[in-house]
Amino acid sequence: MTSSRRHPNDLFRAARLRLKSAHGDGPMSREELADLVNDVMDPRDHDGPVSASDIGKIERGIVSWPRKCRRQAYRTILNVRTDAEIGLMNRRIRPTDQMHSTQPLQAIRSRTEGDDTLASPHPAPIDDQRECGEALAAGASLELPAAGLIAIRAALDTADLPPDGPLRPVADLTADVAGVTRLRLASNYMRLCAVLSDLLDDLHRAYSFWQGQRRVVVAALLAQTYRAADALADKSGRYDLSARLIGMMTEAARQSGNEVVLATASYVRGELFFANGRPDLGRTLLERAAERLDPDTDAASSAAYGSLHMRAGVLAGQARQLEHARDHLAEAAQWATRVTEGEYNGTAFGPSSVRIHEVTLAVDTNDPDTALRVSRDWDPSEKLSAERRSHFYIDVARAQAQLDKVNAAVIALFQARAVAPEHTRFHPQVREVVTRLLDKRAVTPQVLEFARWTRISAEIS
Repeated sequence: MTSSRRHPNDLFRAARLRLKSAHGDGPMSREELADLVNDVMDPRDHDGPVSASDIGKIERGIVSWPRKCRRQAYRTILNVRTDAEIGLMNRRIRPTDQMHSTQPLQAIRSRTEGDDTLASPHPAPIDDQRECGEALAAGASLELPAAGLIAIRAALDTADLPPDGPLRPVADLTADVAGVTRLRLASNYMRLCAVLSDLLDDLHRAYSFWQGQRRVVVAALLAQTYRAADALADKSGRYDLSARLIGMMTEAARQSGNEVVLATASYVRGELFFANGRPDLGRTLLERAAERLDPDTDAASSAAYGSLHMRAGVLAGQARQLEHARDHLAEAAQWATRVTEGEYNGTAFGPSSVRIHEVTLAVDTNDPDTALRVSRDWDPSEKLSAERRSHFYIDVARAQAQLDKVNAAVIALFQARAVAPEHTRFHPQVREVVTRLLDKRAVTPQVLEFARWTRISAEIS
C-alpha cells in the first residue's frame, strides 16, 4: 500500500531552474518550460498541451508519473537521460525506492539517519556489478570535444604571437570573460570548451597590442580565462595542462598588478597540492598569499583573504594538521561574516561556502559524524554556484558511505547530479563513493544505475 504523502519534486524544479530564461538573466519560468515541452511533445498525447499549472503540479509532488510522451518531452528539454534524474517515479511499481525521492536532502537525511542497510531485497546481478566496477576502475574522466581541446592548446601555444584577427574593445572582452566565468561556476564544461579558444586568441591579441592601463586590465581578464581553461584541464584529468595553465594564470596575475587577482591565482594554484601529495606545502603557499593581502581594503580583498584560509584549512586537513585546519576555517568564518555570500573574482565565498568546507574537512579527516552534524537540517542556497553546491552533496555522500549508509549516500549522489551533472559524473570522489558502494555484498539497483551513469568506455547493458 503506497503512502498518500506528497513531497515536492526538488529534482524537477532544480532542473528547470538550471535553464536560463529567454527573457532575462533569471531562470526559466514554468510558462517557458511548458511552451518548450509543447514544441517537442509527441502529438499522440491526447491530454492537450502542457501548461504552467502542469509543471507546478509536478514540482509540488501532486503528479509524480506523467504520461509517457510527456515524460519523454520533459527529458528532452531538461537535458537528462532518465526519469529518475528529474524525480519522476511510478510509486505503484516501486513505492519504497528512495533513490527517486523528491524531498529536500535535509528531510531525507533525518529519516535515513539510522539506516545502515547494506543489502537490497533485489540485489543487482553479479555480472552487472562486475561490469560497472571495471568501468569505474578504468579511471574515467570528463570527456571533452577533442577539437575544442586542440584549439585551446593552439591558443596557448601562440599566446605571444596570436593569429590575425579583430582587436576587440576591452569592454566587450570583459563581458565575454564574465560569461565564461559563469559557465565555469555552473559546471557547463561542454559549452566552455567550445568558446574558450576564440576568446583566448582575442585576449592575446589585445594584450600584445595595448600598453598602459588597458594592458593591465587585459592581464586580469587573461588570468580569469586561464582559470576557466584550467577547470577543463583539471576535470578531464589533463593535469600537465592544468599545471601549465596555472603557471600562465599566475604570470598574468603578476602583470595585472592587482593583489586580489594575485591572491586568486594562489588560490587556484593550491589545487596542484591536492594532486601532488604535498598538502602541507600547499597550506604554506596559501598562508603566504594571505599575508600579502590587507583584508580590510574592500569586500573583494576580504573575500580573497577568507577564501585563501578556507582552502588552506582543507589542505591542512589532508596533511593531518587538524589544529591548523580548524584555525584556518575559523579565520575564514570570521571574514565570511563581513561579506555577502557571492562570487568574488570568480571564487564563491561567504558563510555558506565556509560551512561546506567544514563538511569537506570532516570527511577528509574520516570524521563522518561531524560532517553530518554540520550538514544536518541544511541545504545550500540556489544562489550558490552549481559547482559549490554539488561539492556539498558529494561530501555528504562520502560521509554517509563512510558510515555504510547506502540509501542516504545514493540520495546525496543523485542530488549532486541534479545540481551539476557535468561536474558530478566524473568527479574522482564520486567515483570513490560509487566504488565503495559497489563493493558491498549486495548492490542495490539504485547504486547500479548511478554506476552506469558514471561510465566512460563501452555502454553497460
